[in-house]
Amino acid sequence: MKLHIGAKILIAIPLIAIIIIVGVCIYGNTPAGKTEKEKNLTASAAASASEIANMKKNAVLDVTQFAEVKPDKLIKIMGKPKKTSTESGNTYYEYDKPNYWCEFTAWDETIKKLQICSPKYETSKGANFPYHENDDAANLKTFGVIEQYQPKITYTGYALILTDGITDTIAEMKFQLISEDKKSFEMLWVNYY
Repeated sequence: MKLHIGAKILIAIPLIAIIIIVGVCIYGNTPAGKTEKEKNLTASAAASASEIANMKKNAVLDVTQFAEVKPDKLIKIMGKPKKTSTESGNTYYEYDKPNYWCEFTAWDETIKKLQICSPKYETSKGANFPYHENDDAANLKTFGVIEQYQPKITYTGYALILTDGITDTIAEMKFQLISEDKKSFEMLWVNYY
């Protein structure tokens, strides 16, 4: 029985693919292949570290740095608060910065909550925070957060709530007062463990 050229090609394609896969697997286990993998992983880790440092530098406020922080370290990071008050065992530290207003809540001498508001929310002047519809990772990166776990996500129309753990130190984040066009929001709550 004589095979047509088209049938020969159909047989040859999977055979070539198998040869390529086997060759890649064999090369990957050779010293040269392992060295190349290590170089790629090292370059990737360096790029990731550089990207993370850049992302945190450009964040509105890197909220990750306040987890399990004592008030004296908070003041080293943020400077002297505009206002400090105590009520029902909680101490509140208020800051008024050019790009946001925020208030830290401490109990048991540790920061446990952070509320951060856009200039537009606080003074009706300036802009709100950018909101990335359907891109929770971009919303988190705006505040220096890279999720480590898959949080439970609830969207109410005007709020995006991430719960059940985002990182080892952040339990919950609430992006509130999302604009109708879903391009900005006014307030963020962060709950630390």
